[in-house]
Amino acid sequence: MKKMNNAKTSDLVGTKCVSLMEMLNLLPRETGLPFDIFVSEKVYSAINCPSLKVYDRSRSSTVSISTPISVLAGRPLTVCKWKALKGYIDLNRDALLKLWNDEISQMEYCVLQKPIGQKK
Repeated sequence: MKKMNNAKTSDLVGTKCVSLMEMLNLLPRETGLPFDIFVSEKVYSAINCPSLKVYDRSRSSTVSISTPISVLAGRPLTVCKWKALKGYIDLNRDALLKLWNDEISQMEYCVLQKPIGQKK
């Protein structure tokens, strides 16, 4: 996680969760993805369907969590990065949807999420 001023940071089972505003910021070392993702809850999102934001250098996208997974806004990812993101969403869809629907906290998501390429 990126450390930012005035952000609340908690260590939980070896994962740092940063709660900044209403979005959970997950870094590549935590997800196994080659880019940062930001996940918000439904009540704080301007988009009406379950989604997350992807930040990859100069590209940013909003991507649906529900099937079919698709780019809702922004620039598409490369094929390799798109496959990795789809794999992450498929692997973590239940927990992502629980977070989206405010059924679990951001810290609970940090514990439940499974990084790509690792079994947790």
